[in-house]
Amino acid sequence: MMKKRNGALSFWAFIFCMIFVLHYAYFFDPTKLEKGAFYFYRGELAIDFFFIVAGILLAKTVNGIPDDRALTWREYGGYLKGKLRFYLPAFVICWAVSFVVINKAYTTDVNTLLNNFLTSLLEMLPFRSVGFNAAPVDNITFVGYRVMDQAWVISAAFIALALLYPLYRRGRKRFEYYIAPVGAVLLLCFLFFRTKVLSGDNLLILDGKNKYLFYSFIGTYKALAEILAGVTSYVIVRHFSTRPVSKAKSHLLSLVELGGYLAAICYMQFMLRFELPKMFDFLAIGAMLLGVTVSLSEKSSISKLFNNQVFRFLGRFSLYPFLTFMVFAKTLPHFLPDIGLKMLTLIYLALTLIFAIIVMLLEKPFVKLAKSMKRLFIKPQPKKETA
Repeated sequence: MMKKRNGALSFWAFIFCMIFVLHYAYFFDPTKLEKGAFYFYRGELAIDFFFIVAGILLAKTVNGIPDDRALTWREYGGYLKGKLRFYLPAFVICWAVSFVVINKAYTTDVNTLLNNFLTSLLEMLPFRSVGFNAAPVDNITFVGYRVMDQAWVISAAFIALALLYPLYRRGRKRFEYYIAPVGAVLLLCFLFFRTKVLSGDNLLILDGKNKYLFYSFIGTYKALAEILAGVTSYVIVRHFSTRPVSKAKSHLLSLVELGGYLAAICYMQFMLRFELPKMFDFLAIGAMLLGVTVSLSEKSSISKLFNNQVFRFLGRFSLYPFLTFMVFAKTLPHFLPDIGLKMLTLIYLALTLIFAIIVMLLEKPFVKLAKSMKRLFIKPQPKKETA
């Protein structure tokens, strides 16, 4: 199971990434957000897909390690280092460009520029979603200057994985059959009740960059819950993976798979038009989880359609639009003030994808340059002579 990148999950990763990008087009005119002038009013829920998949990848990593191997600090550090290496080079490039462009658009004062630098520099560290930020910051809402607001997503996922990995490694069966399913349900129920979403209050549960709950952003708790749900999805698929599936059941699974994803996407797009309360977020997340589980199983009749190099590439590529969109969401109205919203959105998407391709091409040369610079300042240790 999942010996190579899953084509269906890769395809949907790209789709949900672009939904998330389109959602942030509301930056062009926030006053029109509640009027349905932009696509995917609840598009921030697309991030739930990536948290669930992060749980699947966590389970895949742990299940690839022999049961009798004890957890060591070296292994734990290597796991966290691998997560940082996955996103940090591209993140640094995007942050540097975003900082320059955004401050060019809105800042002229030197003191303000220095303050902006200090308050946004720590976005590159993975601890922002537990309040590790630079002053001056409002301790209640954590409103500080940011050039990459989406950094909270990476931070929340990193912290959740850092907490869950040692628990998983030290008790695999206990974690998979008790902690993961029960913890996911309890955490999600706690968040929905605590944030009053179930009572119909207008509080965005996934607005993790602003809402603060018990020493951390709400998004961190969502990451924990949905990563646990992803682990549970992996365990369910593993349990049924050896059972044969008839052609009729395979077609039925295809309907369930597509239905789960489309139900979640339609909710993100149309919930405002049909005046649906935010309590239906619960159902949207459940539908998404159902689709992910079927995709992971590769038992549906359409799974073979996704298993090709194009869709696998889109999955890998989805990281880059996620990192590049914010610079255009924040600055395009400043540079193009007289263009209509629809045309501005098209330009926004085009520039995001072009910048994403550029960052993808620059990432490896950037890593090589960073390593060569490191060797200039850190001399390699001489090899010890052996007798």
